[in-house]
Amino acid sequence: MEEEKDKAEEPEIEYPSKKITFFSSFEEANEFNARERAKRTPEENLQMVTGLIQQLYADELKNLRNPYKTINFINCEYLS
Repeated sequence: MEEEKDKAEEPEIEYPSKKITFFSSFEEANEFNARERAKRTPEENLQMVTGLIQQLYADELKNLRNPYKTINFINCEYLS
């Protein structure tokens, strides 16, 4: 009974395995990063950017009245 009390009541999470890659130059590292970015789909890029925005602007997003329900358009010269 005591063993059950000590266990956390959280679902098990599988974390992706981390991989360390070593490069011989910055140029080689930049080429590798460019190839990896090119492999991503637009949807994956949007998910990553959305996640970053949610992390960086968490306080501002928390205070919105109706988050994600309105789109604000602005007037720009190139739109007319």
